[in-house]
Amino acid sequence: MAALDLTQLLDERRRRIEEALDRFLPAVETSPSEIHAAMRYAVLSPGKRLRPIITLCVADLVGADAAASLRAACAVEFVHTASLILDDLPCMDDASERRGRLALHRAYSLETALLAAFGLLAEAFSHAAAAGPRDAAGPCVCGVLAEAVGTKGLVFGQHLDLNAAGAPMSVAELKAMHDRKAGALFVAAVRMPLLIAHAPEADAARLAQFAASLGLAFQITDDLLDARNSSEDDNKSTFVTVQSEGEAAAQVEALTREATGLLASFGPKAEPLRQMIAYVASRAR
Repeated sequence: MAALDLTQLLDERRRRIEEALDRFLPAVETSPSEIHAAMRYAVLSPGKRLRPIITLCVADLVGADAAASLRAACAVEFVHTASLILDDLPCMDDASERRGRLALHRAYSLETALLAAFGLLAEAFSHAAAAGPRDAAGPCVCGVLAEAVGTKGLVFGQHLDLNAAGAPMSVAELKAMHDRKAGALFVAAVRMPLLIAHAPEADAARLAQFAASLGLAFQITDDLLDARNSSEDDNKSTFVTVQSEGEAAAQVEALTREATGLLASFGPKAEPLRQMIAYVASRAR
């Protein structure tokens, strides 16, 4: 199988996702127009779309229905964007910018940002519910997303983050926090197309662990990039402040090697996911 061009892979899937996001988001012309405009401002700002791209790659791997998987991918991105809006609020990280633009609460207002975040969560669950599967006796796409958002996932991770502010954390504590704050949504992004396709349990377990390893590697590379590109110290523990850059980079290497190994049984069909691993690994260099 010919090697895939990573840029082409990312661009093609990103284009599909962004066209669907634009289509699924409420129109500004409909009421409440300010809230809809704020939702579109946040979602359609430039982004990597890594999580929904992974959803589409897994859907292709296991033969999940394309339309349902695209809805699931957009649901993931709606949740991710809502979490960023909330993270940026004055009572959380108090960020002034996001994705190279004013944070939503600064571009609009605090009240509008809160309502836009809740609006995006509602849209996410609406599309997750529509994705199905309808005949599943076990977990459904909507339930998987709820688990990632709630007190087992993002909510718990943000709680740990807020309570750790100003206090040094160990590598193990950081990992526990980011497994929930960042990793939970990576795992959900993989689990949803697996449920749509009724994938075998053994495959689902391997791919969920792949997502957890890749999600943690992605977070560590974020910390490495922040450390290299900024001289600011906001007194928060990161994978670079609690250990050296070399140790953090070695963690990324170990995690991406583990993620690669978890794809071995899927053969050439998993090449797009291997390219995603290569992308994350390249960020650490």
